[in-house]
Amino acid sequence: MSELEMVAALYPKARYSRRDRILREAAKLFNEKGYSKTTARDIGTAVGILNGSIFYYFPTKAHILAAVITDAMSHGEKVVRQVLADAPPDPRDRFEALVRTHLALLFSEESRYAHQVANREWKHIPAELLGPLRQLNESYRQVWWEIMDELDEIGLLRIPKNTLYRFCVGGLNWTGRCKVDRSPEAVRVLARQLQTLVLCGS
Repeated sequence: MSELEMVAALYPKARYSRRDRILREAAKLFNEKGYSKTTARDIGTAVGILNGSIFYYFPTKAHILAAVITDAMSHGEKVVRQVLADAPPDPRDRFEALVRTHLALLFSEESRYAHQVANREWKHIPAELLGPLRQLNESYRQVWWEIMDELDEIGLLRIPKNTLYRFCVGGLNWTGRCKVDRSPEAVRVLARQLQTLVLCGS
């Protein structure tokens, strides 16, 4: 099973509550038009409700954005941790699985809009809503740190962990925004190329 298939299997299935429909359509619109140019009316039209009805579920448009990003980060980390729990014990294999799953989350139809919004629109989150998002961000960073610690213990890191983390996550996130081949084989090739670039003996 490819990482794209794993994401499809592990990512929460589309739900049909009004709240979930609002978040799903908002993620698409924020991705296509940008947060600033998306209106409550746009979201309401996409969901099929009056724009004022949205504010029964969310106090402001910023709360919608925060919920889109919170769900993306929370569900994404659960998928990554499940994949790593099933991965072979060799740190190199675990690193490759981490990279492939990160890319798959950015490419998969189930999750890509919300994750791309999370990468691009963070700056629009008001300070009072940032606390939980920062905690989720730190939790996902720890997933990477665990794998990098395993690699460091056997002398495979070419560069410091903080630099490696920024290089890998930043590069992968930009790749998710590009028009590239998103097939399972292309994801495997990208992961192996990154592994060769940053790990000794690869």
